[in-house]
Amino acid sequence: MNMIFERSDSAYNLFQYDPATAADAVGLVVFVVLFAAHLGLAVRHRSVWTGGFVTAACVAELIGFAARVAGTRDTENRAAYVVQEVCLAFAPTLLTCGLYVLFPLEIAVWGVQYWPLPPQALATSLVVLNSIVVVTQSVGSGLAADAFAEGNFDAVHAGRSMMMIGLILQTLHMVVFLVASAVYFSRVRRGRVSGRALARARRSGGKRDNVVMRLTTLGTNEKTLETATLDAVGIETWLRGARGRAAPAAAAVAAAVTLVLVRNVYRIVSVALGWLSYAAVHEAMFLCLDSVLVASALTLVGVFYPGAAFAGVVVRQAQRAYAELAEDGEMR
Repeated sequence: MNMIFERSDSAYNLFQYDPATAADAVGLVVFVVLFAAHLGLAVRHRSVWTGGFVTAACVAELIGFAARVAGTRDTENRAAYVVQEVCLAFAPTLLTCGLYVLFPLEIAVWGVQYWPLPPQALATSLVVLNSIVVVTQSVGSGLAADAFAEGNFDAVHAGRSMMMIGLILQTLHMVVFLVASAVYFSRVRRGRVSGRALARARRSGGKRDNVVMRLTTLGTNEKTLETATLDAVGIETWLRGARGRAAPAAAAVAAAVTLVLVRNVYRIVSVALGWLSYAAVHEAMFLCLDSVLVASALTLVGVFYPGAAFAGVVVRQAQRAYAELAEDGEMR
C-alpha cells in the first residue's frame, strides 16, 4: 500500500495537506492565553485538582499547536508530526479529569441525601478510567503517527486500534458522568431523597455518627469540625447562596463535557475511516470539530470557574454539622 499525497508540492508530506500557518498560529495563541488564564485561576482559588488537570490540558494543547506551527514550515518534520498527534489526542482527557472531580462538590452544595452512592467513589472511578484513556490515547496515537511516518501500515493499524479503544472508553465515561449529573439534579429538583442515604443514616446509630458519615461522604473527616465558627442558620444561608453561585458553574461543567463528547464522536469517525480519510486530511474539519470545541470547553470552564463557585463548600458543610452537634450537646 502506497501513501497518497494530495494538494502539496512536497514529495513527502506527513500531514497529507498543507497546514495553514495562520490558523495554527492563532490556535497556539488561543491556547497560550487559556493556559495563562487557567494557571492564574488555579493559583488564585487554590484549585489543586481541577486547576491542575485543566491547566495541564492547556499545556498539552499549546504544545500540540506549537508542533503544528513547526510542521507548517517543514511537512517532513517527523518529530513535530508525532508530537502534535499525541498531545492533541490526549489533552481533552486531562480536561475531563479536572471536571469529574467536581461531582462530589456539586453533591456537597445541593445535598448528599439526594444521591444513593458515595460521590467520591464515582469521581475516583472516572478519574482512574481517564488515566487508562490517557495511556491508550498517548501510546496509540504515538505508535500510529510514527508508523505512518515510516510507511509501516501494519503498525498504523495497531496504533489506530489502541486509539479507538481509548476514544470509546473516554466517550462511555463521559456519558456516565452526564447521566449521573442529570439523574442527581433531577432528584434535587423533585426533592427525591435517596432511600439508601436514609438507610445509612438510620444504621449510623447516633447523630454524631450520622454527621461523621456525611462528612466522610463529602471527602473530608471529623477534624474539619474544628474549623467551625458559624451557627446552623448562618451556614444554611451561606449554602443557599452557594447554590446560586454554583449553578452556572455546574451548567458550564456539563456543557464542557458535552463539547468534548462531540469532539470524541468526530475523532472516532476519523480514526475508524483511516489515516487517509476525508475527515483526517482536511484541516478545516479537524480545527472546527476538535480544536475549536476543546477551546470552547476550556473557555466555558474559565468564565464560570468551578474553583471559585465551589470554594469553601465542604468546610461550610462541616461547620453546619458542628453546629448541629453543638446544639444537641453531642460534641466531645
